[in-house]
Amino acid sequence: MDENIFLSKITKSYKVTLPARYEQFIKEKEYEQFEENQALFTGFISGLFHLHFVDELLTDVIELGKSQGINNIKEIWTAEFNTYIPLAIYDHPEVPESKGFLVWDSSEEMMPVLIFDFEGPRVYAVADNLDQFLQNFPDIHNKEQRSRDASELAAKRFEFWKKGDRKHFDF
Repeated sequence: MDENIFLSKITKSYKVTLPARYEQFIKEKEYEQFEENQALFTGFISGLFHLHFVDELLTDVIELGKSQGINNIKEIWTAEFNTYIPLAIYDHPEVPESKGFLVWDSSEEMMPVLIFDFEGPRVYAVADNLDQFLQNFPDIHNKEQRSRDASELAAKRFEFWKKGDRKHFDF
């Protein structure tokens, strides 16, 4: 897929302004060198995987989820994960449906990279930004959990309630 068309589809699909560093990574085809080698995932998600950074599926999270066997991705994504933008698909010939993919957080200026994992569902921090992610490649450590599950939200609500902070109470 043409890189400019891909970036245009990402922008329109997720209604975001893309970080300059991400645009450079795609337009200058930096991603190609990372697709040539396998990435070593360690942590909650482990194994050797190939990454795909410019794939039509990344422009539509619903179709991406369905392709990975996540049939109810629409409800999950819109309710809890709508600030995350798919960054790369990871796959392995022996794992037909990985039920996860790399994402970046559009709500944070530095563009942190995380793994979205359907089991939970939750995200796991991988790197503080795209450059750190690329610098660490092929090692993708995902031990540091950044969960956005119901128990975490309930705990936040309780903390705000205890402090008397009503403006942050309604998530």
